[in-house]
Amino acid sequence: MSDPSSLPHQPPPRTSGYYIAFFLVALVWSLTPLSWAYILWCLYAPPSAVGQVLLIWAVLEAAFSIYHAHLARSIQPLRPNTPDDIVTLRQSFIRVLQAGLAPAPALQKGDLARPESPMEHVERLEKDDHRAVDFRQRIRTWFRKAPWDEITRESMLTWLAWSCFDLPLADCLASSVRRTLLYEALELIERRSGTIFPEGPMTVVPLRLTMDPIAVWGRPLVMYAVVGLLSYSFRVWYQVQHGFQVRRFGEIDYLLRIPEGWTPALGQQARHAPVVLFHGLGIGLMQYKNLLHDLASSLPDHPLLIPLQPHISQDILHPQHLAPPGRKETVSSLKTAIDALSFGPDSSGQGGVVFLSHSNGTIAHAWMMKDHPTLLRRSCFVDPVTFCLWEGDVCYNFVYRTPSCAMELLMWYFVGSELGVANALQRHFVWSSNILWYEEIRHARDPAKFVVLLGGKDVIVDTERVKRYLCANGVREGCVFDQEGRHGSALLRDEKGLRTVVDWVKGEWKPE
Repeated sequence: MSDPSSLPHQPPPRTSGYYIAFFLVALVWSLTPLSWAYILWCLYAPPSAVGQVLLIWAVLEAAFSIYHAHLARSIQPLRPNTPDDIVTLRQSFIRVLQAGLAPAPALQKGDLARPESPMEHVERLEKDDHRAVDFRQRIRTWFRKAPWDEITRESMLTWLAWSCFDLPLADCLASSVRRTLLYEALELIERRSGTIFPEGPMTVVPLRLTMDPIAVWGRPLVMYAVVGLLSYSFRVWYQVQHGFQVRRFGEIDYLLRIPEGWTPALGQQARHAPVVLFHGLGIGLMQYKNLLHDLASSLPDHPLLIPLQPHISQDILHPQHLAPPGRKETVSSLKTAIDALSFGPDSSGQGGVVFLSHSNGTIAHAWMMKDHPTLLRRSCFVDPVTFCLWEGDVCYNFVYRTPSCAMELLMWYFVGSELGVANALQRHFVWSSNILWYEEIRHARDPAKFVVLLGGKDVIVDTERVKRYLCANGVREGCVFDQEGRHGSALLRDEKGLRTVVDWVKGEWKPE
């Protein structure tokens, strides 16, 4: 059989839309150098009255560019993350190697609880075994999709040192415990891939998300000002129009609405259940106006709780813009909020919160499911990035890929290379903690309590792989796949996905 893992990666050609998007990006980016040029021009030619106004703007943009460059430089130093303990790391790594090894467990009638997956032995596969070929093809994404035969022993150990411990290889080899785990992992990868890594220098440099230099591209002050003004106006509108208020629990601010007359006793009923929404990367709640409007209008009897996330919302003046809360802070804060508001289940375990998340927000959703599963009555994941994270597609597509179409370029400049987003992803991301394994999903096989929405044309997530992983473990009716869907399109006005999300939260959705 052919071996795609041995072939060089051929990036797709640039589309015509790429050049249109490039013009838009260049237009926005150029405001800063044009401001500097105008200041220099005014030194030689005194400006008119209108020109003086433009000069004030140019000076503000120039001063902001210096401040922005300072912030971009300040986040470059490595920030040691706290990896999982050795036992958890080993278990996670074994799960990665077992994925796709054995046939899916049979789905028994009525088997809707939180199941356990079989712990197959990681056998040594033949090189041409389709499971070994598939594994090599996926893992080489972490090596910039280089041919597998070019990945040396040192390259793989360097990647393992980062992925397991967030450390350089030399630091790991200096510890006997870490060194033992690295070589054990290396042997298991050789078994699973059906190959032996060659000796020699590191010719292929692996992707090390939290250790590589952070790619931050400048943007003008006016862009942050417009986003900030729109976000503030949006928040005020929802406070006035839908009765939301801003509350702080722990270290996080929330947008909260509690219907008049609602009580914790009512909250145990499905038609009054509290709903928590975790949004994704971008410009905050502004990009979720359709979803929020429909939720606020269609769920008048449900409390709504929305964590505000300035670190991924381009809120550059917020103290947490470059200090994102980690797993411990996020989970603790939300647990505090749920307890203070009496949103949790009663003493008999009945009730709880309906969780809804999108894109990067699915990571915080996964943290809650791992740490406090009994709080989650039902869960809806839209465009999730928390499944199959070991395969590297999310990391490669969002941070390292060279854009070839309009959507990729716009997403890269306006979202991925923004200061707060880049800092959150490239200095505070712990992949082993952010993965949600099938065994950790609460009510995984019950579509009334767990549903995932995927788009076939998602440019960030390899949704075919996620679908295969979930369906292989029995998540079938709860895996909603839109062949024409793109990342985020399920939340757009008049899209089928948005109706599905709202109907599911209301408890009115039925699998097709």
